[in-house]
Amino acid sequence: MNGQEVTTDTITRDYIWYDAEDEDVADVIIASPYRGKSITVEQYEQLDIPYTIYNRLSSTSAVNYYEGDTLLDTVTVTNNGIFSYAFETFGNKTVRIAVGETSLSFNVIVTESSADIAPVTGAVINFDPTSLTNNSVNRLPTWTYNNQTYHMTVSDNFNWANDISGGGYKEDVDGKCFVIKAGTYAEIDYKMFK
Repeated sequence: MNGQEVTTDTITRDYIWYDAEDEDVADVIIASPYRGKSITVEQYEQLDIPYTIYNRLSSTSAVNYYEGDTLLDTVTVTNNGIFSYAFETFGNKTVRIAVGETSLSFNVIVTESSADIAPVTGAVINFDPTSLTNNSVNRLPTWTYNNQTYHMTVSDNFNWANDISGGGYKEDVDGKCFVIKAGTYAEIDYKMFK
């Protein structure tokens, strides 16, 4: 166009061919454009693996997602789905999509995250939740800087439950952290830009 080469988005299709008269055809076939390809993703980044299921016994399929031998989730799909997953650790991993005895495995190289998730120190607001719990009387921290006090508030629907359903102060592999669940928020009244 106007002397310039134009490239549109690539369209990828998976076709599954079988002989309907052949009784030895598998009952379930799983196809994916990622089959046999090298997959590399950074730790904590979401990996999306599209796939197509042919199930000659049913119009829907119960699809199991695995990391190694650990079952992550079970979903029901008609024909197409996307296996979405973010790895918490880095290294060589295997993920698998399975319907009954039929499965398709993918080798994934997970590189170490480049994000620095270490606590910020020496800042105006140094959030250190070590001494706080969801049951603390004063569980919302305050900070003082230049004779000004700053507060953290949370949304009215914030769930302080100590089980996995709740947010707030939790323990992970790196120690204590503050979890904010989807649909809720935490806000600090410090204005970073004036």
